[in-house]
Amino acid sequence: MHLAEPVYDVIKEISHNDDMFAGNEAHYFSVGQSALKCIRLALLSAGKGIDEIRSILDLPCGYGRVLRTLKAAFPKAQLTACDLNEEGVRFCEKVLGATPVYSNPKVDRIKLGGKFDLIWCGSLLTHMDKGTWKDFLDLFSGALSFHGILVFSTHGRSVIKKITSGESTYGLEEAKLSNLLDQYRHKGFGYMDYKGNSSYGISVSSPSSVLSLIEKMSDLRLLSYIEKGWDDHQDVVCCIKDPFMDISAEKTTGVNLVSLEKEKRYSSNSKKIRVNSNKKYRFSTKAACTKGGIYSAYFAVIMLDATDNEIARYIRWFRNFSGKQKEYSVTFTTPANSANAIIGYRINVETPIQADFEGELSALSSVMFTESEGIDEFDDINENLMMERR
Repeated sequence: MHLAEPVYDVIKEISHNDDMFAGNEAHYFSVGQSALKCIRLALLSAGKGIDEIRSILDLPCGYGRVLRTLKAAFPKAQLTACDLNEEGVRFCEKVLGATPVYSNPKVDRIKLGGKFDLIWCGSLLTHMDKGTWKDFLDLFSGALSFHGILVFSTHGRSVIKKITSGESTYGLEEAKLSNLLDQYRHKGFGYMDYKGNSSYGISVSSPSSVLSLIEKMSDLRLLSYIEKGWDDHQDVVCCIKDPFMDISAEKTTGVNLVSLEKEKRYSSNSKKIRVNSNKKYRFSTKAACTKGGIYSAYFAVIMLDATDNEIARYIRWFRNFSGKQKEYSVTFTTPANSANAIIGYRINVETPIQADFEGELSALSSVMFTESEGIDEFDDINENLMMERR
């Protein structure tokens, strides 16, 4: 795989409504090739081949400026196009054969409908405040397959140089530009709304501030940070979904005392456990929770195939917050291609809501599992959807 080798069979049809096309076809198509170069670097860093990418999400897809290049580079992959611009999504469906997903201004209401081996997110977080960054990183983390790749762009030091030199205002008035730079100098991150907007504008972020956010994501591992990597302009961050990046200091015996504020996250995983295909198992743990919210924490058994891709997840929501110790168990039949399982806890991670939490969780090494003859018993991880409709 040569990083800079272009793909040539890129679909050339451009929508007349595509505001990313300014009349220069050569530059328009080069932007997709530039994104592909960054993605190839991520794959090389992860030791993954093109054939391992079977599903791709482009959010925001626009009218497929990058997605058309990914279609040519990954011809066997199923494409998903997601954007608030419904006309752009329909164009990607019709012209590029992508599965359409209409986005939502509220990140927690975006329903992507599956797992992805590759997520490309170009020029989205560059327009969002820090809180929305965290929301989207949570969304992407939850939507990645095991060892899936996330590639997203940011406004880094090169953009700061363009602003301070007067080369560009990025659509902001002078007073807002000054405020943006002050935030950046003091915190390494700045955001200001565009005029007339309350949740859409320009963000700037130092490399260290971006890496600090990634460091707090317990199941994302950094692959690379490329300054000016995309179109010689935006920085590019590449990560891999790796739930074994556990920073929760999980004990090997006894119990773990967990106390979290709503904004904090907790994720822990066991080592891989060998299981047989088409066998019924029962896994059980114990927890004594004194504070929390339903749909904010659960016990999970995650099934992996021989290449460590997640193929199923069986969970129990924590529902008892009386302080009394309660057993939480799942019983299920392993899928046909099962090879291993990992067990873990998720609190405010890969959950539909977040809440303050306090409790004692049994160490994962003490979780009991046996072959079983009972009926399948586990919670639906999408059960919260019924709650939202009520």
